[in-house]
Amino acid sequence: MTFGRARVGILELVLVGGLAACSSSKSPSGDGGNTDGGTDAATDTGNDAGGAAPTVVATFDGVPESLALDGNVLYVTLLDSSAGHDGRVVSVPKTASAATVDAGTVTTLASGLAAPRAIAVHAGQVLWADSETVFPDNPNVMTVPIAGGTPKELFGNVSTYTRLVIVGDTLYTVSGNLEMISSLSLGGDAGAGTTIYPGNPPNAVYAPDSDGTAVYFLSPGATNEDLFSVQLGGTGAATALAHNVGSGSVATNTLLDDTSTLYWSDSGSGGVYSVAKTGGTPKMLATFTNGSSAVQITLDGTNVYALTNTSVVRFPKAGGVTPVVLASVVGGGGNSYLEAEPGNTNALVVDEAFVYWLHQGHGQILKIAK
Repeated sequence: MTFGRARVGILELVLVGGLAACSSSKSPSGDGGNTDGGTDAATDTGNDAGGAAPTVVATFDGVPESLALDGNVLYVTLLDSSAGHDGRVVSVPKTASAATVDAGTVTTLASGLAAPRAIAVHAGQVLWADSETVFPDNPNVMTVPIAGGTPKELFGNVSTYTRLVIVGDTLYTVSGNLEMISSLSLGGDAGAGTTIYPGNPPNAVYAPDSDGTAVYFLSPGATNEDLFSVQLGGTGAATALAHNVGSGSVATNTLLDDTSTLYWSDSGSGGVYSVAKTGGTPKMLATFTNGSSAVQITLDGTNVYALTNTSVVRFPKAGGVTPVVLASVVGGGGNSYLEAEPGNTNALVVDEAFVYWLHQGHGQILKIAK
């Protein structure tokens, strides 16, 4: 399999791909579902106002889709409007308060974009997934310096709009009509990809993650989604780690790893689960009510943070306690933190002191103390 590549220097990242997102113009709404779970669950209503009032970091004149944090700066992709080809990549200091483009505290790094989605930052470059100019061609990975400039195509024909994750000097991406996983070296000029997982057609690959030794992913099983791993440098055979782990929209599930454990959210059950990287019986860490199912999760050293349509919560990686509601809203529509189909792009990040997230209904970045 061959991918196009523009010469923009050596970048270290991993792009973890998944389900191609829906149309670039979206309206906020809720989502929910049902699945098979584990034990030791904690529950949060998700619809009751609670927590302190968050700080508005910035308000945009467009719908924010994906969020990245690098040092003291937040980077955001703004979706194109119904007019088309007016998407943007912008940056704002994480210490800002009520920043706007007009006030000069939001910097536009790239504009005139077709459908900017997932975003990441590395080695002085901002990277994001975009689309080809002719639908339904596969999206590109684009790049621009953190100071702004002319966008360049880093890779073409990459089948993902989803999360960009930095691991070493290799790009792992879903390919082959969303059925394969390939790796691409970012250390040279070669444009050919190496197949890591040849796929099991017609079963697609969703929400992969990698720790540099294996790639972990969800794929349809006999009943619902199953969790698999494939070792890097191995035979390409997938190992089933857990069955029936997800029943909701795969576009709204997130899969992450730490040293020894995998964590994921299932929009069908409204649950957040974990299992050892070696596999086993999933453990339910927390669950959320129908209509506010966990959509985004992120980790720090001890906690899981979940962003739903109506709340931002924190709970320990071990689970077993009621999640702490950091912030919440009442009502749907324009009050929703997340839209129905965020395409698994990053909308939630943390640093040592704060949680930052996108309030897509109001076109804002919000933050609150951890």
